[in-house]
Amino acid sequence: MADALEAHRAYYQVADRADDADASVNLGIVGLACHARRRGWAVRVESAYLPAELLRAAEPF
Repeated sequence: MADALEAHRAYYQVADRADDADASVNLGIVGLACHARRRGWAVRVESAYLPAELLRAAEPF
């Protein structure tokens, strides 16, 4: 997950991509992290591209 977040950051640092609406958050990675947390897995990655508030909201079922 950390590698995917790093790749996302690197991709959106190039030229005018930083202005793209998808630059701030990768919804696929966030969704995967939230799903893992809901399944009871610990998500130990910290990144500005992985909002902690969203992870806290994904309560285990």
